[in-house]
Amino acid sequence: MAARKPAARMDREARIDHILVAARDLFRERGYEAVSMCEIAGRVGVVEGLLYKYFATKRALLMAVLTHWYEDLFGDYTRELAGIEGHRERLYRLIWRHLRAVRDDPRLCHLMFREVQSERDYHGTELHRLNRRYTSLLLQVITAGVSAGAFRADLPPTLLVTADDDPMRDETHAYAARLREAGVPVTEAVLPGQTGWPCSWCSSPSSTAGRRSCPCPPAPVST
Repeated sequence: MAARKPAARMDREARIDHILVAARDLFRERGYEAVSMCEIAGRVGVVEGLLYKYFATKRALLMAVLTHWYEDLFGDYTRELAGIEGHRERLYRLIWRHLRAVRDDPRLCHLMFREVQSERDYHGTELHRLNRRYTSLLLQVITAGVSAGAFRADLPPTLLVTADDDPMRDETHAYAARLREAGVPVTEAVLPGQTGWPCSWCSSPSSTAGRRSCPCPPAPVST
């Protein structure tokens, strides 16, 4: 067995970033359960014990990975949306970014929805705070659009769309159930059959609404 190449000296922040990137890449490639702390250490080029200097458990490392991913994914949404004119355009931006994340990082999305949000240690974390901030911003955009007459006032703010062949279908139903338990009215729509949701649906020439909500087209340019 070849000896492990010693890792270059890094400051604490750089070392943590290196660990988070390595863990994120392995979780993307193989999923959370299949990856060990030993493998993550090998990817970083350090001994396994060093990981526990920064993260007490593998679960703590997962939470940090998802928090870092969320920060990179959504960034400063308030400033970004302020540069976009029109309520529909702001809502489109939010939908576009969200669906692009599901398309580009299905495993991380699965971990977020299935492994993290359903557990008790999620509430009160930085990841929970970031998710609430994003959700609050989405509701603000919808509410402002309704008040301005840009959106219909008779549609439910919480509308969850999935499909029979959507890999996130079960997570969508579970999320809807948790919202109802919390007293939030929810309307669900399930597209039937083999849809290839969301990308193949939006490619249909007759599906204007689909084209607007799909992550495939370029995002609108801020003005």
